[in-house]
Amino acid sequence: MREVSMAMGKTGLISNIQRYSLHDGPGIRTTVFMMGCPLRCAWCSNPEALTTERQLMIFEQKCTLCGECVKVEPSISLDGQLKVDRTKIQDIEALASSCPYDVFEIIGEKMSVDTLVKECLKDEPFYRQSGGGVTFCGGDPIVQADFLLDVTKKLREKGIHVALDTSGELPWQQWKYLANEVDLILYDLKFFDQQRHLQYTQSDTKYIFENLSHLAQLGKELHVRMVLVPGINDDLEDIQKRCELLRSSQVHVTRIDLLPYHELGKGKYARLGLPYPIKMEISCVSDIEAIARQVESYGFTVVR
Repeated sequence: MREVSMAMGKTGLISNIQRYSLHDGPGIRTTVFMMGCPLRCAWCSNPEALTTERQLMIFEQKCTLCGECVKVEPSISLDGQLKVDRTKIQDIEALASSCPYDVFEIIGEKMSVDTLVKECLKDEPFYRQSGGGVTFCGGDPIVQADFLLDVTKKLREKGIHVALDTSGELPWQQWKYLANEVDLILYDLKFFDQQRHLQYTQSDTKYIFENLSHLAQLGKELHVRMVLVPGINDDLEDIQKRCELLRSSQVHVTRIDLLPYHELGKGKYARLGLPYPIKMEISCVSDIEAIARQVESYGFTVVR
């Protein structure tokens, strides 16, 4: 499944803005989560940002069965518990506004270029003091590359460091100008193996691998990120091949982040009315130290 880059008439769709981030680039950062992603990773922790449409989260545990929602959405029933047929909801705005207990939350806020820049600049003193800046992630921010190009230019005019967290899974033509404009790219490499990549992300590796060469030609600094899912993409053979790919592409990798799998986003799937797509034994963990030694043997700096 692949979504093309959005040209939203100088507006972007944002799922969340997280301030005082410490793990999305250097220093203290504001991390902006953009809507839309070309991948469907089975372990995704931000399912609310996968599409370029606003999403409805339902916090059933907050419901007191007061009945206010039924007044605006007759498709909802309260027979001892809240029952919602998502396919029949007519107006999510009215539904969210009707509830005095915040049971219904809409994910996805449209912002103009200037509005988003203004929001990011609220934290400018922290960027200056810590060597931080703004990081765009998602979803995958390259889906909204045209919009973010304008945002990035305005931030950099103010001297703000900008990082882009992406899988690179769109044609280079769609996001090359954005890639050229940012200071740092956080590049997600999930697999080398083509078959498993397709199985677990519903997309191939064609653009991901090709775009490494394009980034090498730009001379862009990369922090490569590897989310390690036990028994799925944490075997040493695949890690080795990813390291060989990075070396052969001659991309400027200054560090590789090894990120252990977690289930912190699991509750979001239930609130979106979606099944959690991956099952993992709690006792099953990756051998981070062995993987780190493998990566370091290729001369890369590892952060774990």
